[in-house]
Amino acid sequence: MYKDTNKRSILKGISWRIIATTATVVIVYIFFKRLDLAIVAGLLESVIKVGLYWAHERLWFKIRWGRKKIKPFNVWFTGLPLSGKTTIANAVYEELKSLDIPLERIDSKDVRELIPNIGFTREDRNRHMHRVGHLIKTLQHNSISTVASFVSPYRESRKAIREMVENNIVIYVKASLELVS
Repeated sequence: MYKDTNKRSILKGISWRIIATTATVVIVYIFFKRLDLAIVAGLLESVIKVGLYWAHERLWFKIRWGRKKIKPFNVWFTGLPLSGKTTIANAVYEELKSLDIPLERIDSKDVRELIPNIGFTREDRNRHMHRVGHLIKTLQHNSISTVASFVSPYRESRKAIREMVENNIVIYVKASLELVS
């Protein structure tokens, strides 16, 4: 998410005022046929309205009415090893990132590098999924959505993720063994 700086708001006000002042100068000149009066009226109006525009922008920035916060979500890609989870998840991540959504990409390979000596037994994998679920939950509490890709072969670990994580979308990437090998 982006927040306009005061400088940006002022520059927006100035660019708008150039257009509006030109219109004011033309209108005053048409009515009074005095260029000096038209220019003074246009400049005076511009200075006052740039300040009013800036104050108006800052005021509306503080008002929450009419704003809708996007609830954080998790898009969970699962499937066999080498089924294309990571490739698809990376493409989805890049597309969502272009929408300026606060977003993190989590892949099993990266998490396993952070937490060494994690085994591949059912118990190890389930414990690992609980850690990942906790990480995603923490990110969501900070309004950050996630795109995750994990093999997650066990129903109980996927269920634990569903219970821990808000707005969880599970996508099973299915590829035949011939395509995977």
